[in-house]
Amino acid sequence: MWLCGRVPAPVAGGLRILFSPSRGCAQLCGALKLNFRGELVAKKRKTNGALMTDEEKRLPMGLGYPMAADRLGLTYLASANVLLQLLVDFGNEAWDFSMNAHLAKRPFWKAMNQKADKLAEILKGTDPAYMAIPWFTEPEQLRASLYSKMNQAMPDDPPNAVWRKDPIRAHARAFMAFFLELSEGAIAGQGRIPDAQLTADHIRKYAGSFLGTDPTMLSLNLTSGRNKEPSVNPLVKDNK
Repeated sequence: MWLCGRVPAPVAGGLRILFSPSRGCAQLCGALKLNFRGELVAKKRKTNGALMTDEEKRLPMGLGYPMAADRLGLTYLASANVLLQLLVDFGNEAWDFSMNAHLAKRPFWKAMNQKADKLAEILKGTDPAYMAIPWFTEPEQLRASLYSKMNQAMPDDPPNAVWRKDPIRAHARAFMAFFLELSEGAIAGQGRIPDAQLTADHIRKYAGSFLGTDPTMLSLNLTSGRNKEPSVNPLVKDNK
């Protein structure tokens, strides 16, 4: 099943902390700071919001972010259109990998999670191809929202549950895992409900969570095919 959209796929990026035995302390300590408990933690990553001009920063209601994105040739992440298409692209990648990887369980999930982690980095606002508003970059906003959702769904999970450390990454991985289940015919309602509809509902659900909006307000129409080449053109529309 391939899904095609109208917004170009982004280039995902990431951050590495380099440690060299000879210069390790200087390099590693430069990437760390002490928190209020005196613990060493990673310094906050710079985001493209730091590239805004003073004039753009003064604009009300965050209007300077899309203006800065246009000026810098970046993709404005807070657009419903962009977020939906981003998930379509990652969904296509997860589907293709699920169908063609032919790996044992452990290496399969290692590779799938690496793909999902690229999506998580975009959602955290650290990918240099995107202009992200504070909703994505400030820990008390998207991260806190997703943590709350997961805590409500899994209140009995232990304090050291993996998702508690990084709920954005956990959501990105869960989003991608759906496509393996879809390829195996393991989604509830599959067979009665078209795969395209199940996929569109899944994408809207996660887009709503990532944007902090009601997913029923997001318009996404998909059709699907099981050929190697993309066979369809979903319509991704902003509700404006």
